[in-house]
Amino acid sequence: MRKSKSFILLFLSIIFSLLSFTFLTLGLIEFQKRTNLQISLDYLASGILCLILSFILAYQHKRYLQFRLTSKYLSITVIKCMNKDCNFKEEREFKKGDYVFKEVGLCPKCNNKLVIASI
Repeated sequence: MRKSKSFILLFLSIIFSLLSFTFLTLGLIEFQKRTNLQISLDYLASGILCLILSFILAYQHKRYLQFRLTSKYLSITVIKCMNKDCNFKEEREFKKGDYVFKEVGLCPKCNNKLVIASI
């Protein structure tokens, strides 16, 4: 079973958060003992590094979700004949410059005006 990128990013972010908490706690405990300051600094540096990695992964997870959730909507332009007896209707993809009640040509059935009825 293939796991999604979103799940992996979230999982790694949580793991690094837990590691960060653990390393920072161990670093502070060693610092209070004052037995070996080098080990204390190593734990603190590891905790800060894990915290930074956790934030980076959480940010990447957020960006991935935003990118994945935003989808392009297809706007449709509905063109109708002005003659009420004609009932000619055409749908096409929205083009830049389209607006409601814009005249776009002549009706192929009755040669009356075609206007954009809705977008």
